[in-house]
Amino acid sequence: MIRDLFVKKYFNLWERWNIDSSIVFNILEKYDTLLSDEIKKLKNEWMKLPKYFKDRRTDEEYIYDIIDWWVIEDIICDVWLKQRLLKINDKIKVKLMGADNNRVIEKYKPNNITTEPDIVYSINNFDVWIELQMARKVLYSGYDMKEWKVKRAIKDDSYFLWIIIPNNEFFIIRPKDDMINMKTQSNPLWGGKIVYHITKDFINSIGGYWKMNEDLSEFYISKLKNI
Repeated sequence: MIRDLFVKKYFNLWERWNIDSSIVFNILEKYDTLLSDEIKKLKNEWMKLPKYFKDRRTDEEYIYDIIDWWVIEDIICDVWLKQRLLKINDKIKVKLMGADNNRVIEKYKPNNITTEPDIVYSINNFDVWIELQMARKVLYSGYDMKEWKVKRAIKDDSYFLWIIIPNNEFFIIRPKDDMINMKTQSNPLWGGKIVYHITKDFINSIGGYWKMNEDLSEFYISKLKNI
């Protein structure tokens, strides 16, 4: 195995995030099985995507990273977010909506790989879209967000849920309110792509970091729509 199995990597995540351990371990075991199956398939089904999809990663590393993202996405949607929203309103429904929610790794057709908002919660036939953003390293200088994603979120009035995994913290952005007058800049590390840069001061101004093991703050409850 090129990296740790997910059951080992996230063995205490349920405790750190105060979520249902049985559901978490079912998710971890499911994706460990998928990872093993996908690695075996590479003997006959090698990757044919353009090089920029993988960067410098091997096929195995690329597949691992995709499934690793799905692990967190499922845990956030099916356990962490659902637990917290249902405490506020037991009529809320939460589900995954991204283009890859069928959990099939695309090996051949890059046009089939799209980026849509990941999660939607619904109540009384009203849908609220949330895009998950994840940081596996703490960047004290702040985080960059792709310009087109932010502009789409402003247009659609959707949210970004940022998870800072090493610190077990999160924050929520509603771009329509929080980023409408923010200026963009170029990111040389992303090949000069235009981004929105969010700083610690900005994060504090829109609600601040909150611990994953706690319930949603009153501020964030008021920030979200129709709950």
